Amino acid sequence: MLTRSSLLNLRSLRVRVAAFFAVLISVLLIGFGGAVYVTARIIEAQEVEPQADKERELALVRRLLLLSLGMGIPLGGILAAAGSAWMTRRTLRAIGDIVRVASEVGPERLSQRLPLHAQDDAEIRSLVAALNQMLERVEQSVTALRRFTADAAHELRTPLAVLCSRLEIALRRPRDEAQLRGTMEDTLEGLSSLCRLVELLLTLARSDAGELACVRGPVNIHALLLQLVSLYEGVASERELVLQLDCDSQLTISTDVLLLHRVVANLLDNACKFALPGGTVCLQATQFDEALWLRISDNGPGFVEPDPERLFERFYRCESHRGVVDGFGLGLPLVRELVRALGGAVSLRRLDSGGTEAAIRLPV
Repeated sequence: MLTRSSLLNLRSLRVRVAAFFAVLISVLLIGFGGAVYVTARIIEAQEVEPQADKERELALVRRLLLLSLGMGIPLGGILAAAGSAWMTRRTLRAIGDIVRVASEVGPERLSQRLPLHAQDDAEIRSLVAALNQMLERVEQSVTALRRFTADAAHELRTPLAVLCSRLEIALRRPRDEAQLRGTMEDTLEGLSSLCRLVELLLTLARSDAGELACVRGPVNIHALLLQLVSLYEGVASERELVLQLDCDSQLTISTDVLLLHRVVANLLDNACKFALPGGTVCLQATQFDEALWLRISDNGPGFVEPDPERLFERFYRCESHRGVVDGFGLGLPLVRELVRALGGAVSLRRLDSGGTEAAIRLPV
């Protein structure tokens, strides 16, 4: 309904629609009346009759036209106001819902959604659906950020507390040089672990912000994998593992060599951690269907989670690995973010023979 305040508000949609139709109807009525009067004059001019009769007939036409316009223009304004109120009612109701929900949405009420009415116009329904999707993405991002912050604080709190306790114990009583050196070495090792954790957190933060730089260039995959195998030969020999490489020496793609190096290094490190002593870690690279496929597999116990996607959650670690295998639960999440920056995808699957295979698909 048009209220007194809305009638005075020239920015109101209803007022502007009503004014537009009122002016349009008035112009049409005036134009129609003028056309009728001009036609009457032309007809009277062509007829052969006394001038007084012609003037009397024209005066009658003028009175009828003025009476019609005097009644038609106000009636047209009323019809325009009623029609605009009826046409804008559904639109303004949907906009009112949007304004209401937008005013209620806050950090603690991100689950709010806009109501979707079946009788709304198609454009309004599309707008409401798009806004609801936006609210859902915002809620998911904020929830993930809160969980990430809480997990990061938890992971940092425990090693920091251990380091502080270690230093406090060392300061309580005099110690000889060997004991102080041992304490400093342990503390330095803990600080190095914290530095690695902070570096991982910063990389993930840059990835979330879309600031991971990807500088593409020609990369020989065989040379890259051969370099990584040589780097992990020492780790593999300690665990009595055999590293196998299966890759065409001429296989070359355009990608970021630093990001890809970090991706394969993380997966190779995981494979060496979980492979059984005396087992084999295989690296295979093939080109198929305009894509490069990198597969890294081991003969370890494999993962027990029914959903492999859980392994890509940040700070998630299997219960069987906590306290047994070093790590923060950020290796696989980091691999996924780096692979996405390269325009590819990564997945995990448990092998029938035991062990895990990580598969990376990159565009060539």
